[in-house]
Amino acid sequence: MRCTAERLSAFLYEIGAAKRDDIKQTMTKIYPTIKKIDVEKLRFGWKRLLVEEEFKKTLLKTEARHVADGFLRMLAILAQLSKGQSCLLLDEIENGINPELIEFLVDSLVQSPPQVLVTTHSPMILNYLEDDIAIEGVIYLYKTQNGSTQAVRLFDIPSMREKLTVMGPGEVYEDTLLTKLDQEINSLQQTN
Repeated sequence: MRCTAERLSAFLYEIGAAKRDDIKQTMTKIYPTIKKIDVEKLRFGWKRLLVEEEFKKTLLKTEARHVADGFLRMLAILAQLSKGQSCLLLDEIENGINPELIEFLVDSLVQSPPQVLVTTHSPMILNYLEDDIAIEGVIYLYKTQNGSTQAVRLFDIPSMREKLTVMGPGEVYEDTLLTKLDQEINSLQQTN
C-alpha cells in the first residue's frame, strides 16, 4: 500500500488545499474524527500524506502508510470525483471498504457530476441503487456462444425486470444463475 499512498499523496498535493479541504469535509460525514488531510512536500519532490484526527481533544497525525487501505481508497475515489473530468471508470470499488460505508460511497457516485462507470460483482453495490437508476444504468456484460463480448441492460431482461418488482437490484442479481441468464439472453436474441 505504500506505493499507492505515495501516488495518492502527489495527486492530493496537485489538486490543492481548497479541494483537499472539500474532500475532508465530505470524509468527516463517515469519519467524524478527521480534522485535517494534509500533504507535506519533502526533499526530491516526494510528498507525504498526513491524516490528522481528534480523539478526546488529543490530535493525532498519522502518515498514509499507517492508514487503513479502505480509508485511502475512499479518499482516492472522492479525490477523483472532485477533479471535474467528464467520465471516470472505477473497478471493484467496494474492495477494502468497510461494508457499512458502501451506501455512502454509492450515493457519492450517483450524485457526482462526472459520468461514472463502475465494474462490480457485488450485489451490495447494486442494492444501494434506486430501482430507476438500476433499470437505466446497470449493464450486464456476457460472452456470446462465438466468444464475443456483448452488453445488455440487466433489467431489460424480462425475468430480471419481473424480479425487480419484489426485490432490490442486488437481490435480483444474487438470486440469478448467470448460466440461465445467458440462455435467456440467447433465446431473446433468436426471437428478435
